[in-house]
Amino acid sequence: QFSHELMWAFWDGQCGCDVTQLYCASVNPAIDRFDLPNPAIKGRRLRLKGKIPSGRVSLYAEVRKPKVEKMSDHTLQASYVAKWRESKVKEAS
Repeated sequence: QFSHELMWAFWDGQCGCDVTQLYCASVNPAIDRFDLPNPAIKGRRLRLKGKIPSGRVSLYAEVRKPKVEKMSDHTLQASYVAKWRESKVKEAS
């Protein structure tokens, strides 16, 4: 499971991509989808209580890669950071 906040943080914040759409849709076509705006621009966490339909829903993102790479130097997976740190120590000694 992924939250919309993680999607925004990764694609927009971490990768510097242009997120053109991010929305939640039910597998039931009778239920309208709803947009999930960027909480960083909104200035607060989204209030979703009572808005997410019961049953299975999907999170859809349309993301465009920037022409110039904007990847952040930060790594999201701590396990990789630890491995890289260990390998740098071994190389230095």
